[in-house]
Amino acid sequence: WNYAISPGWKTEEVEVLKLALMKYGIGRWKQVKDSNCLPNKTVSQMYMQTQKLLGQQSLAEYMGLKVDLQKVWLANSEREGPEIKRKQNLKLIINDGDKLTKSEKERRIHENKIKFGLTDGEISALKLPRLKVFKFDDYYDFETLKSKEPTMSTVEKIDFYQRLASKLQRKKLRKENQRKRQEANRCNKVLTVNITAKDGKNVYSVQSFE
Repeated sequence: WNYAISPGWKTEEVEVLKLALMKYGIGRWKQVKDSNCLPNKTVSQMYMQTQKLLGQQSLAEYMGLKVDLQKVWLANSEREGPEIKRKQNLKLIINDGDKLTKSEKERRIHENKIKFGLTDGEISALKLPRLKVFKFDDYYDFETLKSKEPTMSTVEKIDFYQRLASKLQRKKLRKENQRKRQEANRCNKVLTVNITAKDGKNVYSVQSFE
C-alpha cells in the first residue's frame, strides 16, 4: 500500500488516522477530533491525508462511509481510461468534470458501501491508540528542545515556537506591569496631617510613609 504521507505527518499518526476513519467514517472530522487520538492535527490536515489514503482528490462519494481504505486505494490505483487524470507523482485521481449531482453522489456512496464497506464486527474490533499529547512544559530550554527535535513533527515544532513566543510575550508584559506598580508605589507616598490647637493657633505636623 504505497500511499503518500503529507508534510508534518509521522507514519504512526497516519496509521491512527486510518483506524479513526474506519471507526468513525470518512468526513466525520468532529468525532475524530473529539476522540483526541490526533490532538495536534487540524481538519484540513486530516482531509489532505485522507485524499492520499484513498488515492483520489474528491471525498464526496465516500462521505460518512466506514470502508477498507486499502481496498479503495488499490481500486483507484488500477483505474484506467481517458477520463482518469492523476496528479503528477502522487497517483492521485483529480477532479476533472462537473460536480456530482445529489442523486449521483448517493448512488456512488451506496455502491462504495457495498464494495468497500466494513462489517459491524470489523468496526467494533477497531481500537484507537492514544498518541502522547505534545506538552509545551516538557521543554524548558532550547538545549532540551534540540535533543527532542528529531522526534517532533513539523506541526509540533511550529506549535512549540508559537506557544514559546506567546509565553515570552506574557512574561514581558508581567515584568512591565510589575515595574509600573513599583514605580507607582514610589510616587504615591501616604501623607497624614495632624492638626492640633495651641494657644488658639493651629499647629500642623506632616508625617510621610513609604
